[in-house]
Amino acid sequence: MQNNNKMRESCVGKFCQICGDIGVGRNFGAITCESCKAFFRRHSHKEKKFFCKYDGICKIDVNLRKCCKKCRLSKCFAMGMKKELIHNDRQNALRRLNTERNRLIKNLTTNSNISINSITSDDSIFQNDFYLKIFEHNKQVTESVIGVDKCYKYLYVNHSLAPFSPPNTSLIPIIRPINTCNELNDTECKRLAELCSSSNIFRYPKSQTYFKVKNMLQFYTLWGNRIEMDTKDIVSFTKNIGKHLNVCTNDEIALIKYGAMEIIVLRYNFFYDKKAEHWNIVMDDNYSFVFPMEMLKPEKRDIYYFYKCYLNKIIPEWDQDLIILDLLTAIVLFNPKRPHLINRDIIERQQYMYIYLLERYLMSRYRVDHQWRPKMAAFMNALIDLRIVSQIEIENGVEGYLQYFGPIFREILGK
Repeated sequence: MQNNNKMRESCVGKFCQICGDIGVGRNFGAITCESCKAFFRRHSHKEKKFFCKYDGICKIDVNLRKCCKKCRLSKCFAMGMKKELIHNDRQNALRRLNTERNRLIKNLTTNSNISINSITSDDSIFQNDFYLKIFEHNKQVTESVIGVDKCYKYLYVNHSLAPFSPPNTSLIPIIRPINTCNELNDTECKRLAELCSSSNIFRYPKSQTYFKVKNMLQFYTLWGNRIEMDTKDIVSFTKNIGKHLNVCTNDEIALIKYGAMEIIVLRYNFFYDKKAEHWNIVMDDNYSFVFPMEMLKPEKRDIYYFYKCYLNKIIPEWDQDLIILDLLTAIVLFNPKRPHLINRDIIERQQYMYIYLLERYLMSRYRVDHQWRPKMAAFMNALIDLRIVSQIEIENGVEGYLQYFGPIFREILGK
């Protein structure tokens, strides 16, 4: 973006090399006005379709540029414009995606500048003074470390959260012991304890029997049933965590309706085997099914490609740590940009809190800046890819496989 701005600044005061109008920048290899830029984008691949009545000798200027498309396009090429420099739809999507990623990274690195003056709440746990303290600490985040030992003790002693057994896959969740010099305060411990307690709904049982899916219809038959269970779990999770945060029923419904698929795709990181490139998705205590990612290749909207982008970013970073997965789930759930929210400021405040807790937790595990900071940025970037994948899943599912979804998920889709 900075290079584009510098390029435009260098073209200020210059004129379009095609028609002589005021130039707006260098586009596709030449300095052009907005009109010639748009013309070349639309017609650069149509050179053979145009015809000149005057054997290609038309004058192209501001007043006559629309009289002969053939001569105008020929002059574009003569001035050095190249159709190879025009981005296709995928390149444009990736460019927008990269821009949004950079914006999120910039917001992340300037997290201490977040304004909290407008925060108001009746929640006795999170008053303004507490938020002021949180974000004040965040300004010096490299000098503090979470004491998760105290949090673990709080979780298992006060909430009776016994360790659980993971599914029978090659991915084994690991929580590494951490020695720290600083501890979470009671309020931070309480928030993380509430999150982990609510997330127990996602703890899946062992499965001794599994089989490999052979085609997409078989997959959607099974996944439709699994999604119906997942949706019920998300509803329970949202209600459990929402009752601690004074989230109204309307906002709970909006968060579930517009965030369910993102949460489902995110939680399926637990089932994904990166080495084998497949998901081993648990159905119940008795069996699970294996779905190879290569089966997505023929599906619409390049879903295979976008899944690869997403999984290549997030799988190496989360280290099968369920606390990270729980925190990311809360960050995705409390998205203040969801439609039809009433108390958008409350939702935004909660998302900031979970982003902050994720940052602090990563500090506690990885200790040094060059380890935890790239992970934090990678997680924030991966959430953008998660949003894209989830939207494609919804569009592909609605178009081709809607009959395999249960009534609850159909209600979420508005079908």
